[in-house]
Amino acid sequence: MIAALALLVIAVASLALLGGGLPVSAAPADHAKAGDVPNRTPDPIKPFQPVVSTTPHVRGSIVFAKAGNLWTVGGDDVLTQLTTDGTDGSPAWSSDGSSLVFVRTVPADGAVPCNLIAASGCVGPVVAYNLAVPRIVTMPAAGGSPKVIASGLYSWAGGKYTYNYGLYQPALSPDGRTVAVISDAPDPLHDDYLVQLLTVATGKLKRLALPDDYGLGLNDPAWSPDGTQLAYTWNHRNGSLGSPRIAILDVRSGQVRQLPQKGYAQPSWSPDGKYLAAVKTDAKGRNVVILDPATGAELLRLTGDGGSFAPVWSPAGDQIAFLRADGLTIDLWVDTLTGSGRSPSVADEQPLTSQSQLDGTSRPSWYIPAAQMPTPTPVSSLQPSGSGGSAVGSAGGSGSSAP
Repeated sequence: MIAALALLVIAVASLALLGGGLPVSAAPADHAKAGDVPNRTPDPIKPFQPVVSTTPHVRGSIVFAKAGNLWTVGGDDVLTQLTTDGTDGSPAWSSDGSSLVFVRTVPADGAVPCNLIAASGCVGPVVAYNLAVPRIVTMPAAGGSPKVIASGLYSWAGGKYTYNYGLYQPALSPDGRTVAVISDAPDPLHDDYLVQLLTVATGKLKRLALPDDYGLGLNDPAWSPDGTQLAYTWNHRNGSLGSPRIAILDVRSGQVRQLPQKGYAQPSWSPDGKYLAAVKTDAKGRNVVILDPATGAELLRLTGDGGSFAPVWSPAGDQIAFLRADGLTIDLWVDTLTGSGRSPSVADEQPLTSQSQLDGTSRPSWYIPAAQMPTPTPVSSLQPSGSGGSAVGSAGGSGSSAP
């Protein structure tokens, strides 16, 4: 029996939880087909045409994915395509903007002993698979060949059997030495998708002993600016509905603190570490909010359309970009913040793309070079862009425009 096995994008599970559906702990034959990944179309990216202004929409560059290719947008909607393979996603800037880390999938042949597969109709000693193997790769921002840091492909029994584990949602640490990923290594036939730490220099994975609800796993790792904390989504269920929560790992002590409120996911730290942007799901859908990471209190709900998700904070602290689903399309939007302390507000909201069907399973990432940073940096005061829980466990391109 030839079964199609492909990329299990762990972000899909996270979005399913937010939207009400629950993922199931699946045998290999239950993995989704690569061609079924949504929002990958050959249509060109359409930049939103802004009103003429003396200030740009955004400082720096926001990298995102469309049809399995990576693009950046910056300034007044200047678009640059970075990759053309059609197999790339989940890009993340290095803290100095010199490189990008992302997931690239490659095809491979797989074979698994039939007695390890909990699937009906398993005939014969071996089940063959068409694998879509995730790789974590890094690429110079100025262009060049990607370098593979780690591959999910592995073999055993002297090469008789071959399969792959997941490597998804890479988040590069501020010092550039470690990538937090979501993975079911080393045993994808039995293990949950949890946060793991990948050492860039060696390609070695460290599976953290993080608590989770078995079968639901963890998602969305996000490093604090000083690299001492790692926030992530802890998936829960409430009956048949998803009820995720945000947890924060103290990397040095291994202690995990779970924010008390349910229904929040996809955390993103503000550059001063004082706030979290996140996604709140309720009866009206998904919306971007700002949370207090110390208490979990919701300080501001930025959106109210019910289709906004995957927030990323500007390194200047004065804007938050996010994806917005509207009908059959997904676009990139940005909110400009104003106010101070615990009383921020939205001063402006603008789209950066229009009817572009971006890849909803790939979260954007943002970098601003030092020369473009405002002075003083408004991370604490949240000035407009135009102005220049309890412990629960321990862890054992080149400037060309798009067509």
